[in-house]
Parts: sequence; C-alpha cells; structure tokens
Amino acid sequence: MSSMKNTNGPIPAAQNTYRDVELQQVFTTLIAQADNRSNALIFMGTVNLAALGIAFTTQKAGIFFLSAVLAFGAVWVELKGRSRVIFLCERLIQLRQGLAADSSESSPWSRVFLTATDEEVAKYASILRAKPIYQAMPRMPIFRWTGIWAPVILGVSEVLLGYVLARFFQWTLF
Repeated sequence: MSSMKNTNGPIPAAQNTYRDVELQQVFTTLIAQADNRSNALIFMGTVNLAALGIAFTTQKAGIFFLSAVLAFGAVWVELKGRSRVIFLCERLIQLRQGLAADSSESSPWSRVFLTATDEEVAKYASILRAKPIYQAMPRMPIFRWTGIWAPVILGVSEVLLGYVLARFFQWTLF
C-alpha cells in the first residue's frame, strides 16, 4: 500500500468507508493531541507564574531557577507533542489525496486540514516525501518555531533574573 491515490477508477464503497473512518480517527487524534499539549502548557505556565509570585513575595532567588526549569519543560512538552503530531499529519495528507478523485477535487475534510488548498497540501506532501520527517517538521506551517522561542526566552530571563537578584540584591537562594 505504497500510495493512497486511486488510479484505477472509483474507490470501492467498503474501502472508501474505511478511509472515511480512518480519516475521522486521525482528526480525532490530532484534536486530542492538540488539547493535551495546550493543557500541559497552560498548567506549566500557571505553575511558573505562581512560582514567580512566590519568589517575589519571599525574595528567594532560587525559585527563579525552578521556574526556569518549568519553562524549559514547556519546550520539551511542545517538542514531544510535535513529534507525535507530524506522523498524523503525514497520514492525513495521504488519506486526503487518496479520497480526491483528481488533483483539482478535494475531500470533504480539505478546509479543516490546515485550511490549505490542494496545491498547498501537495506541497506539504512533497516536503514529507523529500526529507526525513523530523527535517520536514519546521517547514510545515503548524510547526513554526515561534511556540518554542517564547518559553526559551522566558527560561533564560528567569535564570538571569535569579542570578542578578542573588548576586547584586542579596536575595537568598532558598
């Protein structure tokens, strides 16, 4: 089953039904993964904000270092989530191309997936075929690196702030 594109006429009803069910399951899994990632990141951000409040209230610079660990943990959660989602995106592209009768016709799911046109989906599929999947990730619109840099900058800022407060303002570590 190397290609999902049907070149031999109409797709048999049983096979088409199976692909529809698989397509729905891939979408359900994608949505669940997105929910899990956002819930984990919201939790980590909330704990980070609470830790910063405690650090300022108690004037303990060491808590800033612990908050930085949470920020870098958010980066790890995001990267792990992305690595899980990329395989689902690849399968989604395969299924979508298999359900389209030709390159000008899109499946009923076409506007849900990345709100992309058929030409864009074909471009994403060619990116995925041309490179190993982990190298193709940054080129996909849903994997832009802006979601990574915010926690990295926050973590570095917290480490620097903790150092400055401990060194120059004589805050205790713990």
